Amino acid sequence: MNYEEIEVFIEERISMYLMLLKITPNLKGYKYFKECIKQIYLDSTKKFNIQEKLYNKIAEKYQEKAYNIDRSLRHAIVVSASKDGIADFEKYMHFEFYNEKPSPRELLCVLVEKVIVDSKKMLANKSQVLSRWREALIV
Repeated sequence: MNYEEIEVFIEERISMYLMLLKITPNLKGYKYFKECIKQIYLDSTKKFNIQEKLYNKIAEKYQEKAYNIDRSLRHAIVVSASKDGIADFEKYMHFEFYNEKPSPRELLCVLVEKVIVDSKKMLANKSQVLSRWREALIV
């Protein structure tokens, strides 16, 4: 299995979880969530300093202010909560957030952990998972 297949698998998982949360691609928070999850996946120390390290790095990439990144993520969470996306996520994943609306940090950490677990499962059973995954993409 090559790096590109793993990268595509991770991208697909992130998109699937964001769609389950009903965070749609028309929101700025969607692309910021995707980028944050990828950054934390690659360097797990960033989850301990989200506001200082992570937001600043993403703000530089998109030529935004770190405050706008945080505000977009919070707006995406509010939209998700208003569409019952968070409740659906909790029901489907058998997981419960501490509050009705999680903070961006809490949601990011949960999503990163889900992606890490999924990618480790895929690597452990790569032939079976990859064949089912490719079949699902072809359909």
